[in-house]
Amino acid sequence: DCSGLIVWAYWQALSRQDLFYDGYGAVSDASMQMLYDYNVRRIGVEEVIPGDLIFITYDEGYISHGGLVVAVNGTSVQFINASSYYGKVAVDEWELSDTVRGQWIEAFGRLKVCVR
Repeated sequence: DCSGLIVWAYWQALSRQDLFYDGYGAVSDASMQMLYDYNVRRIGVEEVIPGDLIFITYDEGYISHGGLVVAVNGTSVQFINASSYYGKVAVDEWELSDTVRGQWIEAFGRLKVCVR
């Protein structure tokens, strides 16, 4: 799933598995909602760099999907995600202000790594 892909990518990049916070302490896994609630500093689209997180929703107050940003290209964003629509890991490109398959971009975030 999408959070599993993100967790795995950060494990590979940072060579450790206790990166995330669940509200109580360091953990090795995190859902998209947990990443959104506890593990990122929310940033504006103008601050986004490759590797930042994109959070997607179909219902305000609930993060249903997400991915790792590849690039922001003016009015669109490319991101890698474990896509249930395509049934595989894919790079999608969405317009920043559009609704895609009933979902929209809720926020962007930069990972805050849990200190050991």
